[in-house]
Amino acid sequence: EDRETGSEGPGARPGVEAEPGPQRVPVHLFPKRAAVAAPGPLEAAASSPSTRSASPPPSMESSSPIAALLHAQLGALEQASVGEPLRQQLLAPIARGERTLTRGASGPVVFELQVALERAGFGLSRYGADGTFGQETTRALRRFQVAAGLPATGILDAASLAALEKAGQARAPAYSRLFADGVLQATLAVGYDEAGWHRPELEKILDGLRERGFEPLDASSLTSDERARLGVDLNQPGTWFTRRFTYQGQAVTAVLQLVKPDQPDARERFASGISRHELVLYGGHGRYGSGPDFDDIRSPKGNFVVGRPFEQGHVTLGEDDLARTSFPDGYQLLFFDGCNTFRYFDDLRAKAKDKSPGTLDVIGSTTELYWDDTADNLFVMLDGVMAGKDLDALSAGLDEVNRQGPLDASRFFVGNGFEDN
Repeated sequence: EDRETGSEGPGARPGVEAEPGPQRVPVHLFPKRAAVAAPGPLEAAASSPSTRSASPPPSMESSSPIAALLHAQLGALEQASVGEPLRQQLLAPIARGERTLTRGASGPVVFELQVALERAGFGLSRYGADGTFGQETTRALRRFQVAAGLPATGILDAASLAALEKAGQARAPAYSRLFADGVLQATLAVGYDEAGWHRPELEKILDGLRERGFEPLDASSLTSDERARLGVDLNQPGTWFTRRFTYQGQAVTAVLQLVKPDQPDARERFASGISRHELVLYGGHGRYGSGPDFDDIRSPKGNFVVGRPFEQGHVTLGEDDLARTSFPDGYQLLFFDGCNTFRYFDDLRAKAKDKSPGTLDVIGSTTELYWDDTADNLFVMLDGVMAGKDLDALSAGLDEVNRQGPLDASRFFVGNGFEDN
């Protein structure tokens, strides 16, 4: 469930690193849509039980009539939820600390837990909200608890319920602070893939920037005051773009640094963006929760180390970059498109100097993602921020990109912070 490669799953591919070169299907983990030209390990992965399917298999967790009835409403969670008074009645003993909900339970109260997990971005892609507290629900709850900074018990107690309720409320980035000076300073970074799938995504990004009216910016033509105001660092020359947009009648100038893995100092440029810019967007491998990476998985040179990987023996890491990075004093929004990047949240909260939930909001993924969605995910965020969309709208756009078909009710991203906006 928390794998970046498919090596552990039956019939899964051995991992991107083992591929002899670029294949037809760009992947983070498994093939998503297109088929390879000839039979091979990707086809085995496509039929593996560890691959998400467009149509969920029959639920092995559903063992009661009420669970079967609730499971039939998969894909319409909002409509299936019980009314608010009954919902509060079901959850009240947990909220008061009088009881907990654990694996093996079933019924409407479990269904409400599952709906809350889905709304918070921790999807139940295999069995959905079926009213039975099984292994998938336990794992999703543990992942939510990790993201929320709670003990990962897999048990729904009062603290976890309160955090779930808060996560389901309408929230948004702090746009009034993000655009207060009329400038949006941004870094958009693309990581490295051993099979070469970062290259077509970079082409899509360059095309997309042009289509959106971004123009190249010659940083050397700016005065020192202009560079300071726009967040341009000549000590870290990069590919800079700019455009103007309007937010609630206010003219805003966006200045964007594009970080590419073929730049020899990509990690340093990304670190500079983290330490200077208000909006930082990353798309690439999550490297088992260890952080963004701009070169081969076996090399420590390109890793921006956020924390320890959740599974040892895959990633070669250098020093802890996050611990020695200085963050800006003001508000900052970070987005990480990669496998299971919600695992960055704890380290960001613990190590980011002088940052609090009020000055740092983060969006990360809750599951495995696919390389051919990278550019689209980054543009959902960039477009959404310039349009002033709230967290629900941003998440809905990301879900639309990543879903496998009309029956896929998964939620792929979750926000961390946003409480004080």
